[in-house]
Amino acid sequence: MFTLRFFGALILSVAGLAAQSFETASIQRSSQAAGTDALPPQQDPTRIHYTGVSLKPVLALAYGVTPQQITGPKWLGEERFDIVATLPAGATSQQIPVLLQHLLADRFGMSVREENKITAFSALVPAKGGVKMKDVAKPEISATLDLNSENIQLRSYTMPAFAAFLSTAMGQTVVDETGVSGSYDITLYISMADIKTGRIRIAIQQLGLQFENRKGAVKSLVVGKANRIPTGN
Repeated sequence: MFTLRFFGALILSVAGLAAQSFETASIQRSSQAAGTDALPPQQDPTRIHYTGVSLKPVLALAYGVTPQQITGPKWLGEERFDIVATLPAGATSQQIPVLLQHLLADRFGMSVREENKITAFSALVPAKGGVKMKDVAKPEISATLDLNSENIQLRSYTMPAFAAFLSTAMGQTVVDETGVSGSYDITLYISMADIKTGRIRIAIQQLGLQFENRKGAVKSLVVGKANRIPTGN
């Protein structure tokens, strides 16, 4: 049985969010019957453009969790949407999560709460000898992901962002417990097709990292209310 603890029993809604909105935003039901559960890299720092995505990865980015840590209506992981939005003048990519929170609440009438659940997870920790990645002295404004090569290349990724990527790609909860700060350029010598196999353990060992199976309190996001059809377009 899960043990639940509320983080302040906070219900997040339009009224409870900071008054930050995208300059312009459009959310349309996508014509794609199937899509991706990972958000594509964004080439333009002034806008987001997601095609054929479900709302789970959008929620994950907005609230700093992984899709596996989100519970709510089943359609959140099934319905596909095309989302295009322009950041307000002066905003940076670091403000995108808050902007997305406001957008989801505004267009879907969405409210969420955070809980702690006792569950099994994979902890990402340093291997014997320490990490073998070089810190990026001047990280880019936003992290990028290149899947158009034989290997998986991650640019300017923090360890929490890397753990979130692994959670989505592997389909299981990975929590950053490296204690490592900074941003890194990471190359995983593995294909996306093999990332759910045991080869991922070898790939991260080459980075001076490893997985440890643990059980403990993990933050989860519960969507208590959401309208299936977006408004305001």
